[in-house]
Amino acid sequence: MACDCLLQCFGAAALLYLAVRVLLGVYSTFFAGKGSIKARPGRWAVVTGASDGIGKEFCIELAKKGLNICLLSRTEKKLQDVASALEQLNPSIETKVIPVDFSLPADSYEKKVLSALSDLEVDVLVNNVGISFAYPENFLETESSLDDRMLNVNVQVNSITKQQDSILKEIA
Repeated sequence: MACDCLLQCFGAAALLYLAVRVLLGVYSTFFAGKGSIKARPGRWAVVTGASDGIGKEFCIELAKKGLNICLLSRTEKKLQDVASALEQLNPSIETKVIPVDFSLPADSYEKKVLSALSDLEVDVLVNNVGISFAYPENFLETESSLDDRMLNVNVQVNSITKQQDSILKEIA
């Protein structure tokens, strides 16, 4: 009987511990984490896929925090437009635009990216680059060149690793 009571107490204590850990995790993820990125003067955030969608929104939020933003994506005009909008949003930041096509083999852009990042003090990397079909399509009806580019950008481990490795070398 005493053994059963001891096991019940131990079980209740373990459940209480787990509940507290879950609540602390939820709190730190959704509440305490807000505003946790602090900009250090002159530091940069590098954002791939920065011209549209989630990448653009990352740029906006990081600019609000006061980080300088280095924007990487394929279309220079879109990058320039986003960079101008960021500088208007927060006039105290700098932006740098690097047009690069991540759908090409990594060897074709690695040196360009490393050279452009060499003079920046990078604190944040948002590796968000990705491409998709303009609209849902039947896979068998897609053009093979687009399929190959999508595989290079979205799936090919070597390309993704090269992107991160190139930029992370500069951060370290």
